[in-house]
Amino acid sequence: MGKRKRAPGEEYNPRLKALILQVVDNQIAGLDETGQPVTTTITDEPDYVKHTFERLSVAHGAARAKEMIAAVLLEEMYDVLKDKVPFDEPRYKSKLEMLR
Repeated sequence: MGKRKRAPGEEYNPRLKALILQVVDNQIAGLDETGQPVTTTITDEPDYVKHTFERLSVAHGAARAKEMIAAVLLEEMYDVLKDKVPFDEPRYKSKLEMLR
């Protein structure tokens, strides 16, 4: 099967976007990738993604708020893959807190 061509004006992979937004939905719901409740010992506030979503939704609406969170998540995932380092949850939380 050949490489899929982008439709005019399409600037992203819609399947990847859907998957990343599902990850964000899971984080908002407090669930990990397996659907189990998230547990964290790294941060003192395990619901920080949910709180960020609620805060951003007021100003930007739910869909845009999820996209903003997803952009930060993708940035962190890129660093993990590029540099072969563990996910830096405190840095992720800090970046989410900076979103306005």
